[in-house]
Parts: sequence; structure tokens; C-alpha cells
Amino acid sequence: RERLLDRPREVVAFVPSARSWTSWLAEARAEAARGAWREAIHLGYWAAVSRLEGDGLWRPDKTRTPREYLNAIPAANSSKPIFAVVTKTFESSWYGGRPASAEDFARFMAEIENLGCRG
Repeated sequence: RERLLDRPREVVAFVPSARSWTSWLAEARAEAARGAWREAIHLGYWAAVSRLEGDGLWRPDKTRTPREYLNAIPAANSSKPIFAVVTKTFESSWYGGRPASAEDFARFMAEIENLGCRG
């Protein structure tokens, strides 16, 4: 029997804009329809990142953390305070393990819609 650790690991490049923000958003909504609020917020976050990256706000970089995405936005850009809220919601739910609810997702969706993720 082959052990998992003995197999070579495949490195998968992850660039959010390699997938359209509309695809991320559709998947987020599908998870929300199942009541998987935490996963819906996670996917919605990547929709926002893909949208901003696709708009040329920063160059794709597969090593960026959520805080680095936020810090890549110039201070004068009107998207920065909105994306700060989006990032905080994502981080507290995904990394902080805070339970998410339908209300959390609705507030989160309102914020990413302000970033142009509508559809």
C-alpha cells in the first residue's frame, strides 16, 4: 500500500483572477443556498479579489495573503475601506473560526456588491 506522504506533491498555482469573479460569486451563492455560510463567505471573498485583480488594481501574485491584498490597494482608492470590511469578515469567519449566519452573508454580499460584484 502506497502512503500519501510517499507520493510527490502537486503544486497548483492559485491566482484568483484565473477564474472569473462571476464564477466565484455563483459558487458562493450556491453554498449560501445550502446554508454553508462560512464557505459562501470564503468563495465570495475570492470573487471580490478576482474582481479587483481583473480590474488591474494589483498584479496577480499567488503568494499574497488577505492582508497583503488589502495593503496593495492605494489609500486614496475608494475600494479600500469596502475591501477592508470584506477582508475582516472573511478572516474572522474563515481563519478565526467565527460561525457565520445568513445575516452575516447578506451583509457580506452587500459589501462585495459595492465592489462591483453584482450579477
